Amino acid sequence: MVSFIILLSLTYTSISIVKVITSEKELQLKETMKIMGLPNWLHWTAWFVNNFLMLLISVILMVVMLKVPWYSGTDVTVFTHSNWLLIFIFLMLYAVAMICFCFMITSFFSKANSASTVAGLAWFVLFAPYLFIQNNYTELSLSTKLATSLFSNTAMGYGFQLILMHEGTGKGIQWDNVWEPATQDDDLYFGHLIIFMLLDSAIYLLIAIYVEAVFPGAYGVPKPWYFLFQKSFWCESQVARKKMGKENTDFSEKRKEHNFEQEPELPIGVQIRNLHKVYNNKTAVNRLNLNMYQGQITVLLGHNGAGKTTTMSMLTGMITPTSGTASVGGYDIRTEMNNARGSLGLCPQHNILFNEMTVREHIYFFGKLKGMDNKGIEDEIKRYLHILELEPKENSQSHTLSGGMKRKLSAAVALCGNSQVVMFDEPTSGMDPAARRTLWDLLRSEKQGRTIMLTTHFMDEADLLGDRIAIMAGGGLQCCGSSFFLKKRFGAGYKLIIVKDTACDVDKVTHTLRRHIPSLEVDQNIASELSYLLEAGMSTLFEPMLQELEEKKQSLNILSYGISLTTMEEVFIKVGKDLELITEDDDIDDSLPELEPEQKNNNSSLRSSTHTLVNVSKPQNLSGVKLVRNRLRAMWMKNYLRTLRSWVMYLIHILLPVCFLIIVMIVTKTIVVRDGLPALDLSLQSYNNPRTPVGLLTNDNESESIYHQYKGLVTTGLDDLNVGISPPSFPDMQQHALDIAKAGFTTYTQRYIVGSTMDYDSDNSTPVITGWFNNQPYHGIPVALNLVHNAVLRSLSGQAYSLSIVNHPLPYTTDTLAKLQNSGANTGFQIAFNVVFSMSIVSAYYILFSIKDRVSKSKHLQFVSGVEVLTYWGTTYLWDYLTFVFIALAMVVTLVVFQEESFSTGVQIEDLALVVTVTLVLFQEDLALVMTLVLCQEDLALVMTVTLALFQEDLALVMTVTLVLIQEDLALVMTVTLVLIQEDLALNRGQDEEYQKGRVLLVILCFGLAMLPLTYLLSFFFSIPASGYTRLVMVNVITG
Repeated sequence: MVSFIILLSLTYTSISIVKVITSEKELQLKETMKIMGLPNWLHWTAWFVNNFLMLLISVILMVVMLKVPWYSGTDVTVFTHSNWLLIFIFLMLYAVAMICFCFMITSFFSKANSASTVAGLAWFVLFAPYLFIQNNYTELSLSTKLATSLFSNTAMGYGFQLILMHEGTGKGIQWDNVWEPATQDDDLYFGHLIIFMLLDSAIYLLIAIYVEAVFPGAYGVPKPWYFLFQKSFWCESQVARKKMGKENTDFSEKRKEHNFEQEPELPIGVQIRNLHKVYNNKTAVNRLNLNMYQGQITVLLGHNGAGKTTTMSMLTGMITPTSGTASVGGYDIRTEMNNARGSLGLCPQHNILFNEMTVREHIYFFGKLKGMDNKGIEDEIKRYLHILELEPKENSQSHTLSGGMKRKLSAAVALCGNSQVVMFDEPTSGMDPAARRTLWDLLRSEKQGRTIMLTTHFMDEADLLGDRIAIMAGGGLQCCGSSFFLKKRFGAGYKLIIVKDTACDVDKVTHTLRRHIPSLEVDQNIASELSYLLEAGMSTLFEPMLQELEEKKQSLNILSYGISLTTMEEVFIKVGKDLELITEDDDIDDSLPELEPEQKNNNSSLRSSTHTLVNVSKPQNLSGVKLVRNRLRAMWMKNYLRTLRSWVMYLIHILLPVCFLIIVMIVTKTIVVRDGLPALDLSLQSYNNPRTPVGLLTNDNESESIYHQYKGLVTTGLDDLNVGISPPSFPDMQQHALDIAKAGFTTYTQRYIVGSTMDYDSDNSTPVITGWFNNQPYHGIPVALNLVHNAVLRSLSGQAYSLSIVNHPLPYTTDTLAKLQNSGANTGFQIAFNVVFSMSIVSAYYILFSIKDRVSKSKHLQFVSGVEVLTYWGTTYLWDYLTFVFIALAMVVTLVVFQEESFSTGVQIEDLALVVTVTLVLFQEDLALVMTLVLCQEDLALVMTVTLALFQEDLALVMTVTLVLIQEDLALVMTVTLVLIQEDLALNRGQDEEYQKGRVLLVILCFGLAMLPLTYLLSFFFSIPASGYTRLVMVNVITG
């Protein structure tokens, strides 16, 4: 019981550790820190130290409670005799094993909710071997005990069992008996368990490190499964920075096209070579080649899905490329990513910040990761806070910041620590214009000595910041160069924009302009705006043309006019259109073909696409019952998809109580239940390796004969006290016993069971035989008397005679059986206890979606869209209860499979099927009635026919409730379920076994009815689904 209490007390702690670490992985915080230079070993060390210090406090308090007297005036504690330091060391080693176990669980999962659920189950699975074998502990071999000790919780159970056994000897566990057995028939030592706690910790930790390296999850570059056998893993050394060679440096020469500007003569910070990434047979990045230079900002443009974020993720090591490679800061991302990350800074597309850390602490933390000293960090903090105007929020936690402030903080985190290569993924998204300008100024001032890569959807931002602009489409690089180069390459020259009056004649304006440029055509004529495209080669004609336009401004009814160059937005659109022409036959090339001059002048000119507007009549909105039906259908579909998309979690929660029941049934069926205690032969042979002292205290012949007969009865372990002593000296049994107890009290209490001395009473002329016994063994007195009586019998009658004494207790009385039933060792108690515990986890499952809906504002959006409160909660309640019904059925089926009492006959199984049918009819047919009855009234007859076949007496009730059901919006569905089940059970009240089975299922279903509303209510106290889940599990365990 002590070990089980400790197991329960650390359940929440273990689940919480798994949840927090996995959440860090799920939110990409871990990978971001690694990108910023955090070594993997330091990450695990930090978590270990953090959890170790937390558990150290708990262990100290546990030891204090175990060793402090609970009653005044006594020295009695829980472990009165045991050494407190040994208990402390054992508990600390158990805490270390628990931390490593949690690390191991986190390495298999990327979602906090799934990891927390499995952690709770696995935590008790580690204790399952001890549950199996604790009743047969004395019959187990040492190898079996040590093998099961590889489960840390089982080792903990063994440890406290040995401590209790040593306490029973009156000495407790001490340093001098760590490698001694608690009983003479036990071969497991406390020292074994200390070693195995360390071994368990090492095994769990190695599994965690290996699995994380080979299967890093959605983010991270996996290592080959055999990486442990690679020389580079064991002999890793500092790799000197190297460049990839000059081949392919000038990619424009390789392509022999003119869509790429000549490469500058600058140091290369990032060099990408044939980088390729494929997802599920779909190419995300297609043989990308690109150089980025120090002291420049390279802007990567592309439509959504063009491969920009994928490219950045590969360069930072968050995902691994399918083929190709890249050099970041001189290090290859495929083989030297850890070295490359030493100079990286990243501002991801979505803010990846620690909610509990302030603005100052973020910059300080990442500055430390990048190797800055305290003085340098303080200067960085002041500078970035001032430039980004975050000084008022210096000590505010990040979750309190607005979206724009979070983007500023993410940019500061990327730039701090003198990162040589900095990557920004849409850094100004969500910022107001003033904040965008502030960040632009910062980036331009920080680019000296750095290689900066930036993605954006703002063309003005690209035009302003980009020293070189690369445009991606279809996963490949289409063009690259300065803003001027791209405008000249893909632009149509200049655009003349005229704002006309209502009386303006477009033909007259066009005729006036054609006097100077005969080939001029109208580009757009929309509302009051008239535009013409002007070729760049005719710029010498612009001055006289505009002068004449100014002179005839009033006569032509022109309000204003102006000339603009081609914008980056037009270039971007043009590149996309040209790619569409190239990919008509699904043939994607890396670059665009060179455009002919006539194409520029005609079809390839930048013109706005025209759209044909089709008049579509507005659909008529539903109202009344049809509207309610539509909303019910939509809510039902949402709940169905929610469960379907998270089927793994649901499956785990179905299997959870089933697994607990299976373990309980197997354990309880291995326990032999007796009506009474077995017969016991009261002789020394019932004890292992006993020591039996015997002494002769007289020279009387009759006493001497009995003395020799007594020695003949003791076949092993005889201590003859007369050895080495000759008359007139005789041994002293009392002093001998005291000497043995002083030498080793545990040995004395465990091995010295009985003894005897023979003397002579000269006054009565009769021998005096004294039987000595140890009062620790229960049967020491009868064994001592049995040996004395047999010695006297053989001395008087000869060797052929002997006495055998057998203690055969009477069968248990009713009171004794009742006490044993209440002790918790019976099947009923174990099923109830484990069902309560598994239901504690299952019921917490339903809090996840309620918290998600509320925190993500999804619930609010549904209310805004017209869903009523009753409809929202009613359909959620119905669907959750339906999913719970299947969990309940899985539990009952498990009991049926094990042929447990009241679930063993064919009649009972058939009746179970009847109740299952009732449940399915209520939750499928009746729900179909609610969903489709108003739509398809012909379904009503079918539903009623089914109901009539099942419950002939309740047809009127069902029909009445059906009408109320439709009108009152599903409010009485659960009431109907209980009524029908109860009525069905009432029909079978004469059959006791079936009725008992029905009650079990009814209790589980009633539990679901009461549990769900309470879970919904408690969901309002949490804002993080994983936290709500783990804490509700603990609340349920405590209250259950």
